Amino acid sequence: MKVSRIAGGKKRTKPWRARVSTGERNSSGYLIYKNFFGATATEAREEAQKFLAAQILKPQIKTPTSKTLRDAADELIEDWHTAERLRIENPNKGLNADTVTRNKQWLDAVFRFVNPSIRLSKIDKLFVRRLLNDIHKSGFSDSKKTRIWRYFSQVIDSAVMSDYMDFNPCKAFKKHLPDYKATKVKALDAPTMKKVFKYLLELHDKGMSLESEAALVFIIECFTAVRWGEAAALTVADFDFENNYIRINKTKSVQTGIISKTKSSQLRMSHGEDGERYVPFPKGLEHLFREYVSTKKHALFAVSYSYCAEIQARIKKDLGLETFNTKSFRKFVSTNYRKLGADVKDTQALLGHKDADTQDDYITYDVPTQFADDLLKTLN
Repeated sequence: MKVSRIAGGKKRTKPWRARVSTGERNSSGYLIYKNFFGATATEAREEAQKFLAAQILKPQIKTPTSKTLRDAADELIEDWHTAERLRIENPNKGLNADTVTRNKQWLDAVFRFVNPSIRLSKIDKLFVRRLLNDIHKSGFSDSKKTRIWRYFSQVIDSAVMSDYMDFNPCKAFKKHLPDYKATKVKALDAPTMKKVFKYLLELHDKGMSLESEAALVFIIECFTAVRWGEAAALTVADFDFENNYIRINKTKSVQTGIISKTKSSQLRMSHGEDGERYVPFPKGLEHLFREYVSTKKHALFAVSYSYCAEIQARIKKDLGLETFNTKSFRKFVSTNYRKLGADVKDTQALLGHKDADTQDDYITYDVPTQFADDLLKTLN
């Protein structure tokens, strides 16, 4: 028990304070204290002693010891599914289905490394210290080490939230934690992307039905920097040929193929539509797009992500590329927009990236169409 005089206490009728530990901890693992005040130090101490005496008489509630890591993980998974359902109702909240699937896959990776049947009562600082040492010695990549540690800590957080544990012992460790920085892959240069573009045009023209579809999805990505799911979910109504814009307001899951609303954070406020952004396409590609769109009634593409991934692998092999995937298009477009004179807001609005300062608000900005036309000239 610590008794001290409050700063500026002369203005108070009870300027003395006694601090008593409640024996409980917050979610960060720090002890929670209760304050008692008095006109004198003795009075404050007496008030604190009354509290301590009451605590001794009160029956102590024991933390359940039968719960396991799996129990805590099940609670966490239920939270993810709740967030997934929330996302269906409101595209600005919750988690998309692909994120939930990836989270569960990483949780499985944790339980290949840590026994899910271990009781939570056995997980203390010593257990966590040994686990950290095992992770460092595992020989895994820095990325996998970091994710195993983070998801394990999330499970323990879930246990604390469910009152299965008093606090998360992972919070006690601040140094030498697994960490990594993703290697930044340089965007493909214009001559290389020109070969890719030519390859895609030929595949779209001469390939089989699904090959032709996959090629056109990639061509759209190559000039608009939209994500694969956003391109694959496009409908006839999303093309504005009068203004050479494509409306982006939905996405197709790479895992399930389910189409849901996007969480775009850039808006052209003149249209006043929540969760939408408009990306320009080159005037020189209007004929190609018109011809394809005219053959459809609603949805433009039936091709799956797995099939498109096979086409990506074929392009990478046939053209002898060291790295190539669907994100190569986003990197190439944004990099070359900047080279062609676009500013930070141009590329930010194009990519649909949220400004941290505005949180769920959307930035009012239109991407100039001139860069899309200049990009086509670069590859012709």
